Amino acid sequence: VLFVAEEFKGRAVRAARHSTRSRVLERLVEQCPGEVLDELVRELITAALALCYNDFGNFVLQRVLEHGTAAHRRALVEALSVDAASLAKHSVASNVLRCALVNCQPREQRLLAEALAADADGTGLHGLGRHRTASFVVREVKRVFRAEGPHDALLEISL
Repeated sequence: VLFVAEEFKGRAVRAARHSTRSRVLERLVEQCPGEVLDELVRELITAALALCYNDFGNFVLQRVLEHGTAAHRRALVEALSVDAASLAKHSVASNVLRCALVNCQPREQRLLAEALAADADGTGLHGLGRHRTASFVVREVKRVFRAEGPHDALLEISL
C-alpha cells in the first residue's frame, strides 16, 4: 500500500478530481496511518476549496475529515473556514462542511460556525438557514451546539 501512496505524491490534487483515482485516494486515507499520508494530505489541503466543489474531490476531503489525524482535520477546517458561507451554499461543497461539523473537535466546529455566522452577505446563520442547500449545514451547526448546552453564546447571538 505504501508504494501506491508514493505514486500519488505530487499528483494528489489531480487524482482527487478523477472518477476512479479519487476512490483509490479515499481508500488510502481510510487504511494508511496518518504519517504515511502527511505529504498527500498537505497537497490536498492546498487545493481544498477547489476540491470541495468537485464531484469527486469532495469525497476525498470527507475521508480526510473522517479518518485523518487531528492535525489533518484542523488544517483542513482552517482552509474551509476562509469561504465557509459560499461552500455551504453549494450542493456538493456543503457535504464537506457537514462532514467537518460531525467529525471534528469542538474547537474546529466553533471555527466553522463562526465563519458561517460571519457570512459576507451580512445575514449570518439566520440567512443561510433559509438557503436551500446551506440550511442543511445550519441544521448541523444547531445540532452540534445544542449538544454542548442550551446557553451557547454563538447560538444565542446568531440564530
